[in-house]
Amino acid sequence: MAPELESCLSRIEASKRAVDELAGPLSKGQMEWQPQPGAWSIGQCLQHLNLTLEQFLPAVDLAMEKGRNAGKLSAGPFRHGWLMRKFLASMEPPVKKKFRAPKTVAPAPEIVKEQILADFHRWREQYRQRIVAADGLDLRRIKVQSPFLRILWWDLGTALQVMAAHDRRHLWQAQQVRNHEAFPAARASSSAPGLV
Repeated sequence: MAPELESCLSRIEASKRAVDELAGPLSKGQMEWQPQPGAWSIGQCLQHLNLTLEQFLPAVDLAMEKGRNAGKLSAGPFRHGWLMRKFLASMEPPVKKKFRAPKTVAPAPEIVKEQILADFHRWREQYRQRIVAADGLDLRRIKVQSPFLRILWWDLGTALQVMAAHDRRHLWQAQQVRNHEAFPAARASSSAPGLV
């Protein structure tokens, strides 16, 4: 498998662990808490990541099908262009430049924690399957059209890396919410020993 695909696989696992550690112990109130009006909560960050993969993966499927049918196969190595590398770098945390999310992937104000976490793992499994399926395809010559900005095209290798970088970007954002000085403390259960 191409090294960049192996890297994506390891980053998926890292994202799943990070989400479980960050959001697993939180209450619904903590998941929905916003550091300021209009800023995303932890739950909204995760919901945005789920919505993005839901819309992005069909574009990857289409590109891989066309590439396979056209015989665009290669074992690599793959070198991606300067612009693609620069775009990838702009996605990485710590976030220096903000982008407005398209309306189709804007999160709702209220979230269902269990559903969001289950969806996060489900969509990462779907993403993992695409990475495995991409092995042997020409990651440089196959092009993926952005479902959000139709004039934007990535080579397949970059598109697969963009999704991993996008996860890291918003997981970093969610961690900043969790680290905020005003983040609400967990409420102790009234059934716990010694509590009234």
